[in-house]
Amino acid sequence: MLLKMSETFKDSFRESSNVGGENVNSSLGLSFIFFDGEEAFVQWSPTDSLYGSRHLAAKWDKRPAPPECGNGKNELSRIELFILLDLIGTTDTSFVMYNRQLKHHYNALQKYERSHLSKSGLSSAQIGRELAFKGRHIPLDMIEDDHVPFKQRGVPILSLLAHPFPRVWHTIDDNYEAIDFARTRRIMHVLEEFVTNYSTRSD
Repeated sequence: MLLKMSETFKDSFRESSNVGGENVNSSLGLSFIFFDGEEAFVQWSPTDSLYGSRHLAAKWDKRPAPPECGNGKNELSRIELFILLDLIGTTDTSFVMYNRQLKHHYNALQKYERSHLSKSGLSSAQIGRELAFKGRHIPLDMIEDDHVPFKQRGVPILSLLAHPFPRVWHTIDDNYEAIDFARTRRIMHVLEEFVTNYSTRSD
C-alpha cells in the first residue's frame, strides 16, 4: 500500500532540496516511514519495545529544523499530522476513532469510503456493514504502537490500527492467503483521496 501510494504522489510534493517546480505543493511534504524493532526481546515494557520509533523520535527531537522553518523548531515540530498504519489487509480489517481531537480527519476518511462503496450500488444498510472506518471511539492511550514516542513529544497522531486485531495476527495463518485485496485496495484509495484533499486544502 505504501509503495503504491508513494508512486501515486511522487510528483505531488517537492523534495526538501527542490523548492519550486510545477504541480507540487511548496508548503507540505509527505514522508513514508517503515519502522522496525517494535517487538520486545524479553517482556514488553517502555524500554523493551518500539526500538525503531523510539530511536527516530529521539533523533528528530534533537535535530534542528531548517532555518526557513523558524528559530527554536526541531524536526518533530514540522510534523503536522502523523498517520499510523498497522495490521491492515485481512477481510476483518476495520478501524475505530482513537483521537477525538482529530475527529474531522477520521470523519473525512469515513466519508470517502462511503462514497467509494456507494458507487458499487450498495444500499445504505449494506454500506454501513461493509465500512472499514467504523463509528466507535476508543481512547488512544490504550494503544501501544510505534506512534507512542511521537505522541509523547506532542505530535498529532491519526492512528489507523486495525481494531480488533486480525484473527490471523501472530498465527501461522498470517500469510498471503489472508489478504483481502479488494478491501485493502479500497482502504488505499481512501487514504490517497485523504492525502490529496489534505494537501490541496485552502486553510
